[in-house]
Amino acid sequence: MTRRVTYQSVAASELEAILEYIDQRSTMGVINWLDEYDKTIARIAENPEQFPVADESKDLSLEVRHAIVRTKFGLPYRIVFVERENEIVILSVRGPGQSNMI
Repeated sequence: MTRRVTYQSVAASELEAILEYIDQRSTMGVINWLDEYDKTIARIAENPEQFPVADESKDLSLEVRHAIVRTKFGLPYRIVFVERENEIVILSVRGPGQSNMI
């Protein structure tokens, strides 16, 4: 079952900043990264349980999961999300060098 994907405002801002950062360095790079990102989001929406539980779950009263999107050069970008009944909520999108905690 594919679920609707929504973003907390912080996650939307983080994603926008990542896209701007990559685009400033490579227009083709941002297109390729966004393609991989979109594929990962589709996988999350289809089957969120395939992704590991994030360390943040220990400190929260809900199950938080995460997925990694990599650039062509292997740099990891982390998507942190929670699953609700018919919805996936993206909590954070973090790039290399940024804190992994939400």
